[in-house]
Amino acid sequence: MMLGTLNAAFPRNVLARFRRDRRGVAAIEFAIMLPLMLVLLLGTWEIGRAILVQMRIGASAAQLGGLVTREATLTRATLQDLFAAAPVMTGGTDLGADGVMVVTAVTGDDQGRGRVAWQEYGAGSLKTGSRIGRPGAYATLPDGMTITAGETLIVVEVFFNDASSMNMLLGQRSVYRATVQRGRAGDLATLG
Repeated sequence: MMLGTLNAAFPRNVLARFRRDRRGVAAIEFAIMLPLMLVLLLGTWEIGRAILVQMRIGASAAQLGGLVTREATLTRATLQDLFAAAPVMTGGTDLGADGVMVVTAVTGDDQGRGRVAWQEYGAGSLKTGSRIGRPGAYATLPDGMTITAGETLIVVEVFFNDASSMNMLLGQRSVYRATVQRGRAGDLATLG
């Protein structure tokens, strides 16, 4: 009889002691919070990296446009030299197979429409088409952009498929930046 009473009281005593015992509570709370803290830390890191990549790609488009429009005349060789400087312009981001820079010259016709005069790809090997248009076709310029007859605009587009460090969760982001600049030194309507 005594054994039966002891067994019935034993679970209640253990549960009461377990409720009063506070050892290990911090470890359990830490184990619950650790995944949330890691997600916040990695998310902050990834957002910062994505912003940095977008800023570098935008700055490289502006820099390349500035270098192209300084030229009085432009040759393919000069343009390829400028493309070779892309890693410096992108702050160390190698476009490689994940990106490409496109330089397009747009000339104005008598009706105030722009036509693509020439176009060159470089600094990467990503297969993509320009959003401005193809040589000989009417150009798709940004809203509000005007061009006069005989005027030449230089459009630099940079395409980059940014692979996230958390690729399984976020996947690839396509970054696109473009700048439109007017030639400063000469006629860039033809590419020598």
